[in-house]
Amino acid sequence: MIDALAQLVDGRSNSALSDILTEEPRLVDTVAEALPAAVVDSPLQSLTDLFKPLAKPVLSSPVASLPDDEQEEPYVALTAEEIKTKAQSKAEMWGALIALFFGFIHRYAAYQKLREGDKQLVKDHDNLVKLTGNAQTYPSDHPYHAARERWDDFEEALNDADDEATLSDAQLTLLQRAIEADLKSKNKRGKLKAGSITEVLLEIMVIKAMGPLMMGGQALMSKMVDKSMR
Repeated sequence: MIDALAQLVDGRSNSALSDILTEEPRLVDTVAEALPAAVVDSPLQSLTDLFKPLAKPVLSSPVASLPDDEQEEPYVALTAEEIKTKAQSKAEMWGALIALFFGFIHRYAAYQKLREGDKQLVKDHDNLVKLTGNAQTYPSDHPYHAARERWDDFEEALNDADDEATLSDAQLTLLQRAIEADLKSKNKRGKLKAGSITEVLLEIMVIKAMGPLMMGGQALMSKMVDKSMR
């Protein structure tokens, strides 16, 4: 039958089928001779390669896929002058907050020394002096004397509260140097950024608001005294 097919396609030149049919059949002694050399040498390795999981597709980096204008900008170190200005602003802000906090503490400590009725005794005496034009005399054991002493101490403490709470020039300088050293360390590690608009505005607002807030604290303390001394 093979000879018949060979004769059938013999008339076709350069035919792949004619080449195959004209070749004599070749028998092999073993299966190994019919297999490729790589399979015969390491059959286990071939099976392993056959059942290997498919390689995971390599995903592109999300940063690389972002547009150029949305990628994180490289860190730009602040100059020495920028760090100094930033430290000065922060030192002034913290100094103002410290003054406000301790100013209230000083006022409250002075208020705690007063006794009920002290203000009324002092007020009655002062009104009499205004009406008569003469200083009133009281016995040495009269409660007015102790009330006057406590009241004078209270008013003096109120007037000195802001000065006592405000940082001195030396303290403010030390605070600024400490903040500046910390900012320089962060700047070297690439962790310091120029202040945002919100941060800068907050610092300025805190500094500018300290004066009115201190006056408001004194007024609040006076109201507390009026209410408690009635």
